[in-house]
Amino acid sequence: MSVTAWLQHISAKGLQRTKKDPEVFEQVIMDLSPAGSDAPLISSLSELTSAQIDVLKEITSEIDLVLNRWSIYDVEVLEDLKSIFPEIYARLKPELYLIVSDEKDCSYLDLNRAWSHVSSLFLYGTSMEPSTFVSRVNNCHRINIFAGKQIDPVDKFFPMRYQEVDEVLEMAQSLKKIDEWEIRQRFERALQEQTLVYRYRWEEESYSVLLEYCKAVQAFYQTAAAQGFGIVNAIS
Repeated sequence: MSVTAWLQHISAKGLQRTKKDPEVFEQVIMDLSPAGSDAPLISSLSELTSAQIDVLKEITSEIDLVLNRWSIYDVEVLEDLKSIFPEIYARLKPELYLIVSDEKDCSYLDLNRAWSHVSSLFLYGTSMEPSTFVSRVNNCHRINIFAGKQIDPVDKFFPMRYQEVDEVLEMAQSLKKIDEWEIRQRFERALQEQTLVYRYRWEEESYSVLLEYCKAVQAFYQTAAAQGFGIVNAIS
């Protein structure tokens, strides 16, 4: 089975809610359609079923506010939550409208199977504990994009970690200092050493793809820092 990984923006308010109650992220935020996705936004309430409209009426008195802001998929997430986890739905219901709305500018970045190579390039081939975000050795920045505290401390099977807003800002500033020349130098070192990373080897042919992933990670952090977001990551 392939190992993949992803990064996800989370609003400052969403992060605070998640720290108090992990199920806010695990059952709602994690499954919302991210900003920039292909999911079309709701342009008319006529696009929704009567059951979906009933769910909206339960969480807000102004259901028109979801138009051109939420996707049908977002409403389906709440509909499924009510059907499958009614107790969680009832507990979160007073805040559900805000829980969803606060995340609508947040994006998602799928690193797929390239995550191990990308992570290693930013770490410069070293390893770092999840509690360490950035280190600097011999004027070389080492950045652990999969650092953070676990959302659910008891989940050992699928640990998701979060990075605070100030931690994201520090990482974004450090990532900005790694230019394309530096990425190439790090890649060439890995190519020479042929370090095995999760059974995938380093090959010259993969450089252009890895470079684009590295640039995507850098842009992802810059956006998060500019908008005051935290970041959630997971390796699965």
